[in-house]
Amino acid sequence: MDRLRKLRIRQIIGALLVVYLSVILIQTVQRNYRLKREIGQLEQRIEALARANEELEYKIQYYQTDSFKEKEARSNLGLQAPGEGVIILPKEAKPAEPADQEEKLPQPEPNFKQWWTFLFG
Repeated sequence: MDRLRKLRIRQIIGALLVVYLSVILIQTVQRNYRLKREIGQLEQRIEALARANEELEYKIQYYQTDSFKEKEARSNLGLQAPGEGVIILPKEAKPAEPADQEEKLPQPEPNFKQWWTFLFG
């Protein structure tokens, strides 16, 4: 009987050890999954920031060119190149719309008349 009791105690201790190790393994796998997902998100963010940085570098290069400076000087300051004439157009005023313009629009036929015309000519 004593030997049987020791065997049962060993089995119980072994089962508890297996359960404990299984719980630790599951927690480790879950943590690994979360970390991989977070790493993936961070890598995507790094790529997006790298693209934005590259785009900003291109813009900086463009803003330093003479053509951009000339374009901005022409549009914002009204400057002109030698031998070039500038035409200044007056701002267009919108014509006043008559209030009764809605009344002049033809009223559509009722739906049943449109069907009658469609089906029977």
